[in-house]
Amino acid sequence: MNHHPNCSRISICSLVVLLVMLTAPAFSMPRWLPQDSPPATATEATQDDQATLSDLQRRWSELQIQFAAKAAEISEATGDPTELQNQYNQLLTQADQTIDQIKQVSLRLIEKDANDRQALRSLMGVLVHLADNANDLEVLDVGQQLIEKGISPAWWEAAARINRLSIDGREIFEELLIRQREFQADDLPRVKLVTNKGEIVIELFEDQAPNTIANFITLIESGHFAEVSFHRVIDGFMAQAGQQRADGEMIDLGYTIACECYVPDTRRHFSHSVSMALAGRDSGSGQFFLNFARTKHLDGKHTCFGRIISGADVLSQIQRTQTEFGAAIEDVENDKIVAAEVIRKRDHDYRVKKMGDPEPATTDDQSAVPTLTPPTSDAGDNAQLPPLPGQGDNSDEKKEDKNEKDDPIKNDETKTDTKDDTKSKTTDESGSRRNPSS
Repeated sequence: MNHHPNCSRISICSLVVLLVMLTAPAFSMPRWLPQDSPPATATEATQDDQATLSDLQRRWSELQIQFAAKAAEISEATGDPTELQNQYNQLLTQADQTIDQIKQVSLRLIEKDANDRQALRSLMGVLVHLADNANDLEVLDVGQQLIEKGISPAWWEAAARINRLSIDGREIFEELLIRQREFQADDLPRVKLVTNKGEIVIELFEDQAPNTIANFITLIESGHFAEVSFHRVIDGFMAQAGQQRADGEMIDLGYTIACECYVPDTRRHFSHSVSMALAGRDSGSGQFFLNFARTKHLDGKHTCFGRIISGADVLSQIQRTQTEFGAAIEDVENDKIVAAEVIRKRDHDYRVKKMGDPEPATTDDQSAVPTLTPPTSDAGDNAQLPPLPGQGDNSDEKKEDKNEKDDPIKNDETKTDTKDDTKSKTTDESGSRRNPSS
């Protein structure tokens, strides 16, 4: 009987792509990557870091040989493969450590010279590996650092077209392309939530969810979110607010707004995103939630309207009220939003269109809340960029959606809260609260 190594922490696809990107010489960059920047000079980056990066790349190449040999041993083993599996897992640990070291050294070199192509190639290999292993938080964090350094969007475009990369992985690089355009425009509204644990700053996706943003900004400017509790906080999932005040008073705004998630350019629920809580389609009002982690099963079902750009450490401190499996945590005191303020917004009136409102008459300005269309890639809509080298065959191979299949809390999110909540109109007719759900 053949045995197969446990590759749960690292995929063969990402190993191959990472190996190719790390070992390819810096001077033989493919023509489809940006070529307009001058090469780094030795005086702009320490020779120690450059030597260290070269040593780490050699170490990574050696690990690939050891991976292949150990995998063959396990496959051909006829007895108990436990010891071989342990040895393989030790190689995985060494690989994780090497990848992290490559990332840190590459970032140091790029900090000294943003055009260091060897460091950029090495770092991109690491990001592809992390994306393929569903680490959206780290990829987006490092990607933001590169965006602020002026990296060409061609790097994200190339990564998003790697056929052997998982769909989830490609979506992370597509998000970085959007964030790069937003960074260059630098005009999205921002708000600050002052909680009893600290401050959280949120950038709002007005381009994709203009009416949701109009509603959120209007509520903040009216002082609505002062002394509002985080009433539902599920470990590993999200922190929800807007249903009740800190003194227990239930909140009823008396209106709802339409969802803006049923459009092609709707934003996805990555880690630290902000989204509307619902009791059904078009039932959003004043409740929202902050994601601790990627929640792919909510994409296209809830309006994702912002992301945390400062204060993620504060979010992690919010008191949980439920375990990741939905079990209530007893005897906890809910954290709260003490105050909220608008830091900046675009220069137009933010008027909310509520469900049941008549369609506005056509005016000279055509729209109370303009929707801006993100610019297209410089390469054009029909541009075809070759995939990264080393893809090999089986480019149509699809990976299972682990977020959809293995989400441990997915079924618990939709449970009806049985507490007496008759004073609140934040429930639907069946009595189920507005919760992020599948």
